[in-house]
Amino acid sequence: ELRIGAPVDCSDQTCGTLTRVVVDRQSWVVTHLVVEPPDGDVLARLVPIDLVAGAGNRVRLTCTWAEWRRQPYVEDVEFVDGPASESWGGLLLWPLTSHPGAHDRPVVVEHLPPGEAAISEANQVRATDGAIGRLDGVVIDAHHRLTHVLLREGHLWRKKEVAIPNPSVEALGNEIRVTLSKDEIADLPAH
Repeated sequence: ELRIGAPVDCSDQTCGTLTRVVVDRQSWVVTHLVVEPPDGDVLARLVPIDLVAGAGNRVRLTCTWAEWRRQPYVEDVEFVDGPASESWGGLLLWPLTSHPGAHDRPVVVEHLPPGEAAISEANQVRATDGAIGRLDGVVIDAHHRLTHVLLREGHLWRKKEVAIPNPSVEALGNEIRVTLSKDEIADLPAH
């Protein structure tokens, strides 16, 4: 199980929090984890799944903290033509070494391998008859193939976590679509 929000430990210290899981859309193989650092570094790292030694409530990596810091950033900030949005107001936070033009605005660009999708708790899970919940995590097999998506479903006092099997998952992206109805999902056993 790879739980979104789980702490991630390198071999010598904690390196961050699991924020996203990257899945190849064709093979349904988890290829990378996105790990948000705890030290105020705003850019998350793209960590190959081969560095994962164990998972569950905590994710353990086989690399050291120094090796983890050398992993590529999953996002970059680029400046594009156009006025900054009124809600941004953050251009003053950029280092003095970057000199965007007066009409440039910052845009966060995600760098994922081609054909792959990053899924997180921000992804809405949609049943055949409407929205059903949010992603809690995924279950993978020994070959890193996604076997289930985990979500919390139900209402305030009757919430439970369910594991939706991969054959019922139709699409990954901004939302995760499944081929089950809300009632069919509610009938799944608690995970």
